[in-house]
Amino acid sequence: MRFHVVLSGDTSHPVVGPLAVVRVDDSRETIFDPVRGWVRADKRYREWFLNTRISDAEAEELIARTGPPPSLDDERWNPRNTSRTAHAIEGYGDTYLRFAVEDREHPFDDPIDLAHEQQYGNRLWLTYLPDLSWGRGRTPGRFVRVSEEESDRIEEVLARRVFGDAEFRHFAVVNRQCPDLRDPYALLREDARVEASGSLRLRLCDRYDANREWVPVGRQSRMGMPVVGAVLDHLLTSWTPSAEPRPL
Repeated sequence: MRFHVVLSGDTSHPVVGPLAVVRVDDSRETIFDPVRGWVRADKRYREWFLNTRISDAEAEELIARTGPPPSLDDERWNPRNTSRTAHAIEGYGDTYLRFAVEDREHPFDDPIDLAHEQQYGNRLWLTYLPDLSWGRGRTPGRFVRVSEEESDRIEEVLARRVFGDAEFRHFAVVNRQCPDLRDPYALLREDARVEASGSLRLRLCDRYDANREWVPVGRQSRMGMPVVGAVLDHLLTSWTPSAEPRPL
């Protein structure tokens, strides 16, 4: 599959100030140089600069007005340089670098996963897990840097793979020692929509009560399980409701 991305620095208007255009053809990446034409791209280009998908027509227009690709020997382009790290520690810069994780079957618009790299300390890597929480680790694949807005979009793409067309997904909360779906401790549902809380995006959780109503009980935390008090001491098991659940 062939597509183009425009590379930019830390800007919300990449087409206004493009630094380079990269053409991706399956696993082959080439970058446009006004003197040499399309040449093989160093992998650091898509890892260091923000990637924004553009159409073939936009690519033709942009390469007509872009200069030579930025030099990778210039330390200011390295998103992990000491200056950016210091700004992140002091609270002036972004806490995380964000990456889409591509492979042949999942190109840029529909990546296999999403990853965030903490910009200071031990540079903790967080990966968006299949249960729609964040966990430590790295998914194998091609890491390409994206903006915060693009990261949010990809998060929704990955969530839709789980939710499909449904508005909620449901869980039966059962005893760890005897996980019997016929006798759950509680029933929970998680909303497909997210709620912004500062820099975090959290999913709301409801609990089915004795009045046959769904009532809010908490939010899914960045690092995993829903924050629902005593429910955390029990095991959550996926559950597909076939009819209205009985009161607990």
